[in-house]
Amino acid sequence: MRSAAARARDSATIRRMNQQQLAYVRNRDARMMQNYRRAQSGYGDARSDYADARADYSRRMAEWRRAVAACNAGRWEYCDN
Repeated sequence: MRSAAARARDSATIRRMNQQQLAYVRNRDARMMQNYRRAQSGYGDARSDYADARADYSRRMAEWRRAVAACNAGRWEYCDN
């Protein structure tokens, strides 16, 4: 059987290691939350950029469809080679 002093020493070591691990996890979680919040705050910009790109694409497709319809109607200036 181990002595009471050895058990107390082991208990103190385990307690210290647990406290160090808890501090590490808290710091890690704080960093992760900070990065998450930073990414979320920029998310609105990404949505806006996507909406702008989608609107531009829709405009260009509408122009192309009008040009195809004009070409099919015999307006040769709208036809590509």
